[in-house]
Amino acid sequence: MVYSKGFYLFFTFGFYSGIIFITMYEYIHEPIIVCAKFAKNKITPLNFKWGTKVYDNLHTNLVWHKKYGKTPVAYFGVDDGVNYFKLMFDGEALEWWIEELSQKNE
Repeated sequence: MVYSKGFYLFFTFGFYSGIIFITMYEYIHEPIIVCAKFAKNKITPLNFKWGTKVYDNLHTNLVWHKKYGKTPVAYFGVDDGVNYFKLMFDGEALEWWIEELSQKNE
């Protein structure tokens, strides 16, 4: 797969209980090391290492699948209690990537 490298910021605005909040998303697309459970046609990321930091106790919020040509790709919306991450698993190259990061609003 071919991707352009770069750093992008995405903003979403919301209104909740009279409080306006802004969420900042960072587009990252960097390779990561993932410990995942593969069982019964289901992939579940358990933890991952990005740079020197390990993010564990992941909770999977959303999973969706796409195909780019013949390449199957699985996306995972996960959080560690502090941050939200969008992870990607390339089913042809068997590689994991972190795609996006955003912080939880409390």
